[in-house]
Amino acid sequence: MRLPVKNAEIPPYFRCPISFELMEDPVILSSGITYERSSIQKWLLDGNRACPVTRQALGSCELIPNSTLKQLIKSWSASSNEE
Repeated sequence: MRLPVKNAEIPPYFRCPISFELMEDPVILSSGITYERSSIQKWLLDGNRACPVTRQALGSCELIPNSTLKQLIKSWSASSNEE
């Protein structure tokens, strides 16, 4: 489900560094960078074992939900749609 956003400029830190789309299910990689879950899962399933942003080898491929960012995006989306 894509979050509806009217004519608002999406803050860069709400965009996935792989897809550049507004994140809906942000997860943190062991490198400390947040990605959209589906984008980083595809990256990892393609056999990549380095962080797409830092290019550092990953100590773990565990994806940790970034619930704080998810709530910030939801709040921003709601306020953007009120304008």
